[in-house]
This record gives sequence, C-alpha cells and structure tokens, in this order.
Amino acid sequence: MTDIPSVDELISNSINEKKLKRKKKVIKILSTLVFLFLLGFTIFFYITSDYSKLSKIRVYGNENIKEEYIKQSILDSSSGYVLLDFGLDISKELESNPLIKHIKLDYKRFNELDVFIEENRVLAYLNDLNSVLLENGKLYSFNDYQSISLKELIVVSGYQNELEYLKLKDVLSELKESTILLISEIIQEEKSYDKFYAKLIMYDGIIVYSSLNTLKVLDDYAAIRSALNPEHHCIAIDEIKSVPYSFSCLP
Repeated sequence: MTDIPSVDELISNSINEKKLKRKKKVIKILSTLVFLFLLGFTIFFYITSDYSKLSKIRVYGNENIKEEYIKQSILDSSSGYVLLDFGLDISKELESNPLIKHIKLDYKRFNELDVFIEENRVLAYLNDLNSVLLENGKLYSFNDYQSISLKELIVVSGYQNELEYLKLKDVLSELKESTILLISEIIQEEKSYDKFYAKLIMYDGIIVYSSLNTLKVLDDYAAIRSALNPEHHCIAIDEIKSVPYSFSCLP
C-alpha cells in the first residue's frame, strides 16, 4: 500500500522545489554575468593590445608598383582591427588598379599580413598620352602621386589611338624580354602603305626601320648586330620576306 504524503510534506516539498529552482536561476544568472565579464575583459584586453592591430605588412611580387603605395592602400581600407578585417575586402582598392593582375592576402601570424602581388606586365611608356601600356591592353595614367615606379621602359611616340596602341601591345607582348630591354625608343612613322610603320632607336645607337608585323625578327638582334657592316648604323626589315638588311644612314 502506497503511503500518501501529508499536507505538511507536500508543502515542504513544494518549498524545496521552489528554492532549488531559484538557486539554479541565480547560478545561471551569475554564470552569465561571469561569462560576460570575462568576455568583456578579453575584448578590452585584445582591443588595447598590439595583437589587435596590424604590426607588419610584407609585400611580395611587386616590380613596378611601389611597396609604400600597397601598404598604405591596405591600411586605408582596414578597420584598424585585424579581427574586424576578416569581414572586409581590404584589397578592393588594389584590385581596381589596372597594374595589378592578381592579389592574395595571407595572415602568417594573426597580426602580420603577407601581400602577394602579380602585376600586369608594363610594356612601354606612351609619351604623347603620358601613360604606360600594359599587357592587358589598358593604359595607366599617373601624376605626381604615382603608385608606379618607372624603370627602363621603351619610350613610344605616336600610336595614340586605341587601334594603334593595341596593335603595338600585341607585337611587344610577343617579343622576348631580352629584346624589349634592347629598345630605347619607338617612333611611329606612318606610311601610305602601313600606318603602323616604326622607327626604333636601340640602346646601342643602331636605328631600325620596320613594320610592326616584322618586329619579331629583332629577337635575333644579337646575330643581326654581329653581321652588321661596321660602316652601317641602320637596319631595315623587309616586310615581305622578314629579312633584315643594313645601310648607312649617317648624314
């Protein structure tokens, strides 16, 4: 036979259950407060510490773009705190730069950032347009605040409209890098039969006359130069046969 609890026992059990519930509620509130306190303290400690901010930015792969420009662009796009930057596109400004083909950000350490840059190749400086010609066919104009550090580039006169400089881009892109380094200037000398005809001044002082279509012949410039008549300082490339011949062009 089951014992039936008395009224006093029921009242006592009810009071104990309420006390237990209140105790659990108090413990839960205190635990939440302790957690929030610790969380707030951790956030405060993080924000006020050097670990919350970028302490170092390292740049790799840039040749023509100034390192200072890349670092400043990252800092300008940053929230100021590394943790918040994970939700931001801090490379967006750099990606809009036509000089940059690809950019990758890598946090080697939490507050140290490695920036890997792949540039579009700079082919030449278009003197009349005050711009550099890139391998993707785009022009990059700059002023006193320039992100580009110009090295030895071919100086081009003429080839000002899009059709002309895109043709020039295609030709220069096919030349060997070693050949590009031999060319000092390219001057457009439009002919009735060839609007792209060019006069090239080489760094060694030799003058080359050629259609852009036959400029690829200059990849063998060393052999052409060694066979040059010592009294000749000019080379012309036959447009039909793609054969170079030399002649005297001194006054």
